[in-house]
Order: sequence, then structure tokens, then C-alpha cells
Amino acid sequence: AEGDRGPVDDVKALGFFQKACDLDEPLGCHEAARYYDTGVADVVKGDLERALKLYDAACSGGYLESCRAAAG
Repeated sequence: AEGDRGPVDDVKALGFFQKACDLDEPLGCHEAARYYDTGVADVVKGDLERALKLYDAACSGGYLESCRAAAG
């Protein structure tokens, strides 16, 4: 996502975050939620409803930062 192993590719990053979330990895859900929460360039438009669902999944998985993000 940050380009530390190659060029920045938000589309690919979101795909990996979503795949990790689908495999019940809370951090993947959280990172995907951030993309939907803020909208990332031309990758995704802001989608608060989807972001909240992903934050909730991450929070349920024990990622407390997502609990705070969903509450705020």
C-alpha cells in the first residue's frame, strides 16, 4: 500500500486487504475499511456503510483501533 516493495498500487493493496479480511484477518478488514472510510483517489469513493461493516468485522476480531474508528 505504501510502495515499500515497489510502486504504490492502491487497487492491488485494497484487493489484498479485502482478501485478508475474507480470511478473517482483522488488520486486513481495518485497512480495507480505511480505504472506504476516506475514499482513496480513483480506487474507491467514500462508502461509510461499507467502512463501518469492515470496522465492525475487525473490531469483532479483536483489532481495537477499528472499534475506536467505528465509534468516532
